[in-house]
Amino acid sequence: MPSPPTMPSPPTLAPPSPRPAWNTNCNLVVTHPLLSVLESCASFRRLLQLQALLTVSGLASNRFPASRLLAFCALSDPPRLAHAAAVLAQCTEGPNAYMLATMMRGFLRAGKPTHALTLFRRVLRDRLAVDARTIVFAVKAAATSSSPTEAIHCVAFKRGFIGQSVLAGNALVHMYTSSMLLPDARKLFDEMADRDVVSWTTLIDGYARGGLPDEAWRVFCRMVVAESVWPNEVTLVAAASAAGQMGLLGLGRTVHQCIVESGGRMSVNLENALVDMFGKCGCVAAAKEVFDGMPIKDVYSWTSMVSAYAKCGDLENAAKLFKEIPNRNVVSWSCMVAAYSHANMPDEAIRIFNDMIAAGVEPIDATLVSVLSACAQLCSLDVGTWLYDTYIVSHKVELTPNLSNAFIDMFAKCGDVGAASRLFSNMEDKNVVSWNTMIMAHGLHGQPEEALHLFQEFKGNGILPDEATYIGVLSACSHGGLVSEGRCHFKEMKIVYGIEPRAEHYACMIDLLGKVGLLQEAFEVARSMPVGADEAGWGALLNACRMHGNVEIGKCAADKLAGLDPSDSGIYVLMSQIYASKSKWGQVKMLRTVMRDRRVKKNPGCSSIEVDGKCHEFLVADVSHVHSEDIYAALGNIYLHSKAEGSGVSFYCGPCTQFLPQNLEFFSIGENEVLQCVSVPQGGEGFLGTNPTGTGTDGDSVYKFLYGDQARFFDDEIRPELRHSKTGTVAMASAGENCNASQFYITLRDDMDYLDKHTVFGMVAKGFDMLTKINEAYVDDKGRPFKDIRNKDTHSLDDLFYDPPRLAELIPENSHTGKPHFEMTEGQSETASAPEGVSGLRRNSDDVGWEYGVLVDINKDKEEKNAKKCQGMKTTKEKLLEAQEKCKKALDEAKRKREEKTVPISFNACDNDEFKQMCEATGQFGPGIEPPTMFDLRGRLLEEEYARTKSLLQEREAEKMKNECSIMIDAWSDKKRRNIMNVCTNCADGTSFISSKEMSEMLHTSEVIFELVDKAIEDFGPDDVVQVVTDNASNNMGAKKLLHVKRPHIFWTSCATHTINLMLQGIGNMPRFKKVIDQAKAFTIFVYGHTRTLECMRYFTEKKEIVRPGVTRFASNYLTLDNIQEKKDQLRKMVVHSRWDSLKDVKLKKRKMSQQLY
Repeated sequence: MPSPPTMPSPPTLAPPSPRPAWNTNCNLVVTHPLLSVLESCASFRRLLQLQALLTVSGLASNRFPASRLLAFCALSDPPRLAHAAAVLAQCTEGPNAYMLATMMRGFLRAGKPTHALTLFRRVLRDRLAVDARTIVFAVKAAATSSSPTEAIHCVAFKRGFIGQSVLAGNALVHMYTSSMLLPDARKLFDEMADRDVVSWTTLIDGYARGGLPDEAWRVFCRMVVAESVWPNEVTLVAAASAAGQMGLLGLGRTVHQCIVESGGRMSVNLENALVDMFGKCGCVAAAKEVFDGMPIKDVYSWTSMVSAYAKCGDLENAAKLFKEIPNRNVVSWSCMVAAYSHANMPDEAIRIFNDMIAAGVEPIDATLVSVLSACAQLCSLDVGTWLYDTYIVSHKVELTPNLSNAFIDMFAKCGDVGAASRLFSNMEDKNVVSWNTMIMAHGLHGQPEEALHLFQEFKGNGILPDEATYIGVLSACSHGGLVSEGRCHFKEMKIVYGIEPRAEHYACMIDLLGKVGLLQEAFEVARSMPVGADEAGWGALLNACRMHGNVEIGKCAADKLAGLDPSDSGIYVLMSQIYASKSKWGQVKMLRTVMRDRRVKKNPGCSSIEVDGKCHEFLVADVSHVHSEDIYAALGNIYLHSKAEGSGVSFYCGPCTQFLPQNLEFFSIGENEVLQCVSVPQGGEGFLGTNPTGTGTDGDSVYKFLYGDQARFFDDEIRPELRHSKTGTVAMASAGENCNASQFYITLRDDMDYLDKHTVFGMVAKGFDMLTKINEAYVDDKGRPFKDIRNKDTHSLDDLFYDPPRLAELIPENSHTGKPHFEMTEGQSETASAPEGVSGLRRNSDDVGWEYGVLVDINKDKEEKNAKKCQGMKTTKEKLLEAQEKCKKALDEAKRKREEKTVPISFNACDNDEFKQMCEATGQFGPGIEPPTMFDLRGRLLEEEYARTKSLLQEREAEKMKNECSIMIDAWSDKKRRNIMNVCTNCADGTSFISSKEMSEMLHTSEVIFELVDKAIEDFGPDDVVQVVTDNASNNMGAKKLLHVKRPHIFWTSCATHTINLMLQGIGNMPRFKKVIDQAKAFTIFVYGHTRTLECMRYFTEKKEIVRPGVTRFASNYLTLDNIQEKKDQLRKMVVHSRWDSLKDVKLKKRKMSQQLY
């Protein structure tokens, strides 16, 4: 943290002295009375009279009176530029630097910066004298007209103003800081021989506005302590802004001390800066003290205080103060909209925005950015689209990068990725935030491939990624489960770009590894974090453990999270789900007890939906909505008709009656062990009952054990108007008034009602198929299944209310183990008999592959059982044994043919001169000669080729030493997919290959490329190399900077071919061209993909090809398209000819090919 400087004794801030009048003691004034009168001239009419007298007396052509006349005309209100130009032309001695500067200043006052620049160019062309003021006005004119300013810097440097004139130097520093070219401003500032307080203030203000408050504070400390330059009011405003951006209250109090010690009265601007600074530092009391002590408050004073309240989270006082602002402007409204948006209160933000529009205040970019953020939070696509149509399309507002980024973010978070992508593609000035927002948009919507493709395109444009970029990339990898890509990018960010991973990056990696089941590796990543994992990292690991049912690592993650925030209910919910998945119900019960002891409350779930531009918000078990009854009925139908999976039965808790608290008793019990492994008998046709006590009687349920004053008692719901109208209703049939010993059941068909006595608890959400299978089980005359069918796992999806303290004690630890009177178990023999007249399924124990049996009478044990599907494992093994001999013979035959296979000499060898010479030499020696082996020839031939290549290179050495050369590097992949980096040189005689290096196991970082290039330069000779040529990838640009430091005389140039290739790629991706190029590519791929179609095409084009390779990859597309256009008539004849119709390959694609050519 920067430390406050030790302040020197401050001078008193005196008001600025008035500008001195022009010298009236000049000999010309003393000797001629007209010039004394000219000094006191106050009207243009009087000036014309004096000018006439000066002209008659011959003084109008003199520079001194002419400059006075010129100043009056050019600087009057309004400026008289035409008359000023006439005065300038009347001066026969020629204009001096003062007169030219005055004329340029007049053009600027009249809002004509281009005329000022034209005059400046004329001055330079005619080699007229200029002074520092001329440079100042030229800089202002260039900045106002958005003209290039570097040329003015060059003029100032050549004329010597940089080292001699503080005025010119300050103007140039201000020029660069205004354009946010802060490195150039700092370099120019350091080159200035003399600096005044304006010089320091300009640089400090530039750093503060450019988002570098720490650097601004360092310059401020150097100015006050090292240089002993006392700050002025503007300096203190900039220093206060820097301290506020850093949020360091100690530095803010230092600035305040400087202001107090200066002894002067603070202006409104300075007091506003203090209020804003204290607000950003979180000290509302100090901000309020300054605000209350202000004798005069403008609208920015009120806005700064409102912003101070908002930044500290006190929106109540902020809103109250906002209403008291006398004349609210757009900044005040924007401040309040931003306050609600940042506080996650999007509804209020949009309400304030609507009030602003109703008040007739036009929004600015900052307002729209805040409103779009609120729309993104609400997923309110209608409001965001209305903003775009109203303020961008209708009003033709030019989209700035910040506003475009806000719209892209809003569209993406509202689900319209297509609109976000179109807006991104149409952006001309994309910054790193634009790319980051679009990458995160693709990742958010489960499009990891598009996100990574966009990231590669982003790096190809030469833009360096930042921390936010890699958060989006790693998040996209996490959404897509791309482990290898995620690991690669996680290493790349640190090794290649020097970005230290933050907690967010580690959290993404933990989430990625956890989703794919690499829990141990994810745990090691969390433990290896330099500063320790935060809630996001451990939370991602805990959620992954829930997905994969890992109790051990999940408990470690839960302990870490509990240490960070013990009141977070999500920790206990996720951990209880992990225990429940492993049937550790005792641990689940213990967690519920811990939650009660620690008074941890579970926040109800919340969701929202937008209908007709209005956002509706819902909480769990919320019945406040006017259509809540219909909403819950619709939700029940959705769950009911959804396809169920798994063997457990999960209950959707929806309030089907007005007695909401009473209906949740069942779910409180369902969270405990009492409903786990209970028997599930059939209670009758159309429903399933539960039997927690194991007795199988309708009147003995768990509520019998909870009856009495000591338990939680509630009245029965016996309401005739309620009906079990839906399948899958979870209910309890009451045994009578004030008798809670009742039977739970689930309906299996619609339109059921039992004696109008029931309590509805909810709907079956999952596992209904399992209930259907249970219902098909064979039962005795009392409805009890022969097998001991027990529910393996029951989940209650929600429980909004907390149980009384003693309820846990009263609920049984385990379900009762009572069994039905008859039970057929797995261990019974095949001849075991069942009651007469009972039929069932019996498994064939001799064949473990038997799954699907036929319905038989189990008393007739001689009945033949046939398999329906695979016919048993035994049959499958027999078929495999029969095929074994055939497989063995086939393998032996393939091995024999492979051994007998030889590589024949190619028929084309007859045309080879070396082959003929070999045959002649063999004939001279006669039969019996042994040919040389590959090893005998390899070394000698390689040496001969090396010597020949070296001699060719030596021929070009003289040319390289005479005119110097360029070094080119490029990466290629060979047939074995190895990554090879090639180094070549180029001179007037051509290109020569120098060396290559395999880099398959190496990252192509800037440092590696720099070392490769530097070694090539050293080997070849630094004095003979002019430039290095590569593509414009970001790693190459990083190597360029390293080379410039070591060898500043060598240029680094981007490859023109690669740049043109990117341009052609971009043109080809435009919608108007892409469709045509894709059709041409599809046609050529089809034609060249089949021998007969290619032969047919060559017949009609007279053996001329339509595919022509270009200098670059994407240039080939346009050349091919040009060839197709040239041969269009011939190709049209081809596709309608009978020869084309006869081709088998053409039949399916004939119509499509014809349409493309016509």
